[in-house]
Amino acid sequence: MLIKSILLTTLQLIFYFALPYFIMKGISPTTNIDIVLVICASAFVHLVTAFIPTPGSTFGAEGTFYIIFSTFFSNEKIIFAIFLWRLCTFYLPIILGIICMAFNSKKLSSV
Repeated sequence: MLIKSILLTTLQLIFYFALPYFIMKGISPTTNIDIVLVICASAFVHLVTAFIPTPGSTFGAEGTFYIIFSTFFSNEKIIFAIFLWRLCTFYLPIILGIICMAFNSKKLSSV
């Protein structure tokens, strides 16, 4: 069971850290970049933001993403990439959590 959870967590983190790669491919499909490099850069962004003690690592996450990924994105596309990345990694889980809690509370109140 431990090995299964390690493998599933590793797979989950790979997909989470690969999100900037898919954003990059969505913004400019002709970009030729190694996915392993993007996963490593995304993991580094996550590592840096873990040490920033503000709520949600506001501005620390975006600033670190801008610094690290400005080598991959052009200046015109980096702001849009930051917006999409932050939407998918921070705001979307909050919204989905609120929706799930709303359905769960309706189910619990009917019991």
